[in-house]
Formats: sequence, C-alpha cells, structure tokens
Amino acid sequence: MELASWLEAILSGKDKGVVQLMCLMIYNLWWARNLRVFQSKSLTPMEVANMVEDLVFDFNKWNPEVYIKNRIPECNDSKVQGVCIIQVDASVFEEGCISFGCIIRDEHRIVLSACNVKAMNVEVALAETLAIRWSLNLARSKNIKKVLVQSDCLSAVDCINCFSNIAVLEPIATDCRNLCNSFNCASVVFIPRSQNFAAHNLARCGYREGDCMWEGEIPALYVSVSPLN
Repeated sequence: MELASWLEAILSGKDKGVVQLMCLMIYNLWWARNLRVFQSKSLTPMEVANMVEDLVFDFNKWNPEVYIKNRIPECNDSKVQGVCIIQVDASVFEEGCISFGCIIRDEHRIVLSACNVKAMNVEVALAETLAIRWSLNLARSKNIKKVLVQSDCLSAVDCINCFSNIAVLEPIATDCRNLCNSFNCASVVFIPRSQNFAAHNLARCGYREGDCMWEGEIPALYVSVSPLN
C-alpha cells in the first residue's frame, strides 16, 4: 500500500482517537524537520513521541468528550460465582524495557501468577494499558470465562471504559475492550496502589526474572502476596 493511501485510510477512519494521534504525529514530525533544517537542532524519535503524548493529554484534558461505544459485558462484583479477579501492574525501567505482573485468583485461591518483560520504551500509562491487555490474553489462554481486572492506573482504566479518550492509549484500549467481549463477562476497574502491591512487586520481579509463570501460590522467594480485599 502506498503511503498516501495508507494515510487516507487512517484519517478517514471512524476511530477518532487514532485520527487525533496521527494528525498530531504528522504535525510534530514536520515541526521536528523544520527545527533541524532551520535551527540545526535534532530531536530523537522518543522526544517527538513524548511531545505528541503531551499534546494529546493537554487537548483531551481541556476538551473532554464522551465517546459512545459498545459497552463491555460487565462483571464488576467479585462475589459473582465463577469470577476470577486479576490484579495487574506494570513497571517502566530507564534501560528501555517494561515488565508486567499479574495475579489471578478465584473465590478460593490463587490460580495463576505471571510476569513478563518487553524491550520497549514507553510512558507509564501506556505500559499499564499494555499490561492489562497482556493479562486479558493470559486469562483467555487459560479458558477463564469471567474476569474482574483490577489496575492502579486510573487513566488506563478510564480509557478502556470509555470515560476518557487519550489517543496514545486508545488503540490498546480498543484491543482490551474487544478482548473483554470474548469473555462471558468482564470488567476493568481501578484500585489504589495500596491494594495492588502483589502485582506491583511481581512486575518488578519480571525485570530480573524475565518471563515466568506459576500455577497456584507464588514462591515466597519472589514476592509477598497482599491479602485479597
């Protein structure tokens, strides 16, 4: 596909978040080009991406809009029979990588724990949204039917639930909504960091241990699990 056709397909799409992100990316690439040509100043790709993210955040903060989309089948009560609670978190490291950690519990015990590491250099909210998507894929691979995902990143949770629209998060948030629709019921909710220490510690562990998965209880060597609230 030619570049012009590819851009036209994106800019004429129905996803406002993707259109917003692409327009700001094109503008900032042109601005960075002019900066280099006329002022001999160069920006790294990450610096340009961070500028785009800041513009998206500022615009959406002062121009709130409610996006009406298909709601995911809610499962927001941990006492519903058969619901598995997934606590998930992400960590971002200066070395240019991110790691995820999640703990899956049913009404009786810890079913599964896992951590994962990726070589990516992204902002925290995007890392948290990627972690939620990873945990949903993990739950689906284990044939879990009902999930209540808990994250301590409010911006990621609000974007997935269509309470806000942050263009840089929206493509991953859309994936999360589609994944939620593949369960019998699913919800993504916010919890305070104080209730998410186990997943947080497990995410930090992922940086050291790489990709790991444990059936049942987490070995005490790796992380101390907080009580379920």
